[in-house]
Amino acid sequence: MALRQGSLPVEEIAVAAGVKGAWVTEVRQLARQRQVRFRVLERTRLDALAGTTHHQGVAARVEPIAMSRPRPSWTAWRPARPHPWCGVADGLTDPMNLGNLIRSAHAAGALAIFLPKDRAAA
Repeated sequence: MALRQGSLPVEEIAVAAGVKGAWVTEVRQLARQRQVRFRVLERTRLDALAGTTHHQGVAARVEPIAMSRPRPSWTAWRPARPHPWCGVADGLTDPMNLGNLIRSAHAAGALAIFLPKDRAAA
């Protein structure tokens, strides 16, 4: 998704050896077009890179996303979009759940996700 939309600065894509499908070909082509490094790794190396064995055989390394404080007034921050929406998460401490929330919100067109300063996943 990030490669297709070009919305995140992707540094590298890694795919597990033996993973097949049309999507792998598409990811490889998009990576080539965007001059993003594409690697095929043994599954154990991809597991280590992802920090889990619960993945779909592909991982992307992106530049860190900047955290920022919201502006004091929603009207000052409001974008030109007619019906913008944002996500709000409180007490979400599991990084994998936070990642799922971010991916889902991004796919649905959220403009931001608000997290508390404390008691939140890194």
